[in-house]
Amino acid sequence: VKTEIIYAVGHNFSDWYSESDATCDNGGIKSRVCSVCGEKESAPVDALGHVYSVVWTTDKTPTCTVPGSKSHHCNRCDAKTDITEIAPLGHSFGQWTTLETPTCTSSGQRYRMCSVCFSEDVEEIKAPGHTYGEWTIDTKADCENDGARHTNCTTCGTIVNETVKAYGH
Repeated sequence: VKTEIIYAVGHNFSDWYSESDATCDNGGIKSRVCSVCGEKESAPVDALGHVYSVVWTTDKTPTCTVPGSKSHHCNRCDAKTDITEIAPLGHSFGQWTTLETPTCTSSGQRYRMCSVCFSEDVEEIKAPGHTYGEWTIDTKADCENDGARHTNCTTCGTIVNETVKAYGH
């Protein structure tokens, strides 16, 4: 009996292919198959890690009164980093418009509107009170008789009459 020695030729593996793709956070698995015997070989693939953009992305646009936010987004997945608040813009109010003009004794009202969000700001205009001019003598007081004088509000014309007491002897 003659024995023939057959030497093992070794595996002839294919190129690696992905069984499960690696993601930013999780590793994957790669495999290859021998074309001679069909043996399959597998190996882990490390997680890819995030690749964040250097450009800021506005995630929430701020309004006049509510803050917004911005962050750097991963180019491969939905992950975000450096989440930063964007301050509210503040109102951009126009000029005041008088709704009701105040009088000497009653308040008025004025408003203005934000050109961004159309919010209205309404404010009371306080009554300024009367502004009286000089006193006018109507009747001179003397030693025995009271006199009289009056003044007028220079704004609305309201008259104030006052008695001037007699001087006495």
